[in-house]
Amino acid sequence: MSNQEETLEVQEKQLKEYRSHGGVVLGPWTSNFFYNDPKHLLFSLSRYKFVSKMFGKLDSVLEVGCGDCFGSVIVAANVGLYYGLDFEDIVIEDNRNRLKLKENMKFETVNILEKPFNIKTNAAFSLDVIEHIPIDQEKIYINNIVSSVNRGPLLLGTPNEYAKAYASEGARRSHVNLKTPETLAESLRPHYKTVLNFSMNDEVVHTGFDQMAHYIFALGVDPR
Repeated sequence: MSNQEETLEVQEKQLKEYRSHGGVVLGPWTSNFFYNDPKHLLFSLSRYKFVSKMFGKLDSVLEVGCGDCFGSVIVAANVGLYYGLDFEDIVIEDNRNRLKLKENMKFETVNILEKPFNIKTNAAFSLDVIEHIPIDQEKIYINNIVSSVNRGPLLLGTPNEYAKAYASEGARRSHVNLKTPETLAESLRPHYKTVLNFSMNDEVVHTGFDQMAHYIFALGVDPR
């Protein structure tokens, strides 16, 4: 079989799958970024790729504040079971409909400020959520996530307070609890003996000078 014939065979399989299942439909938040700030989709996918590298091969992983799960499929592709929580019913139902072919992805409507998830997973992560949580509710947010994990790691990701001068007007209004690398790590220390900081500029994750990073992560391991 020639290279051209092999290419045509692969393409035919792809077209058959497309005819059977249709194309991918983006969720409400991702669609908005697609039209208004498409480069942000690259940054978002890179954050989820980082999560998948940290938690790959685990039996179960929990995401708190899953939104429309654009990047979550990367994590789900590398773990046994993925659970996505969000407090908005309409978003959860939309995920169930759009991602019904992803059999290892489960979605539940849960307000993490009210209660933990009722299934304990091996690890948990929450991206772009803590900056929207009022400071007086932050401990509830983290306590309930930790209570949803079976003594496993927790990874938080959020925009860096040091970079707030470059944030959009909408972000400045909605980000009521911005963190520096130091304060993000502090939020996890009551629960974990070891907290590791990572930084991100555009789609690159690194351990360089964190005051110049736009986005930051804190990974809590070795629970107390």
